[in-house]
Amino acid sequence: MENIEKIQISCPKCKEINNYQLPTSVNVSNGESSKEDIISGKFFIKECKKCGTKMTIEYPFIYHDSFNKFMIYFFPEINSEHISRINNQLKVNENIDDEIEVIYALRIVEDLETFKEKINIFENGKNDITLELYKTLIISSLKDSHPNFIPYDIIYTEEDKLLVYGENDQTITMNIINELYEKLQDDINEIISDSIGKGFLQIDATWVKDKFYN
Repeated sequence: MENIEKIQISCPKCKEINNYQLPTSVNVSNGESSKEDIISGKFFIKECKKCGTKMTIEYPFIYHDSFNKFMIYFFPEINSEHISRINNQLKVNENIDDEIEVIYALRIVEDLETFKEKINIFENGKNDITLELYKTLIISSLKDSHPNFIPYDIIYTEEDKLLVYGENDQTITMNIINELYEKLQDDINEIISDSIGKGFLQIDATWVKDKFYN
């Protein structure tokens, strides 16, 4: 399922025009060596052929893990129209295995940090819907336990922990309480099951707020 996209980038330093042929998808279960480069972000960094300046090239790209049954679609500056169009194409694409539509967790994200987080979540056997709901509880509890700490983001790490970012460059690393996570998972299992087969979903704090708190 790998296609190549031709991308032209002007170097921000010397203004040289660089032409790249970049894969639009990779199935990491096939043993491609690019897996670690994708997760680290190195995969998206290219050098200017003239001056050597390193550039991060962000373009639509699908991370496919057929072993763990998930796909993460990185799509910079995504909006609802993009998602609808992508999912409509998914329904009529004869090259897409039916298993992908009915079994896979399909997610779409617009930044590399969330892209990496989603990969870590599914590779560690977690569910992102449960974790996003878990994060809301963490933010609420921090108001009592750390009243001077003002969180603005929480990221799941590959070490199966939560890294909480706060104002003034403060951070807190928290272990996941498995009993609480599993209880949440049981409570929302029907919603999780219902999300399968709905195409690519943008699961984030906004999605959770609309789903559970409105």
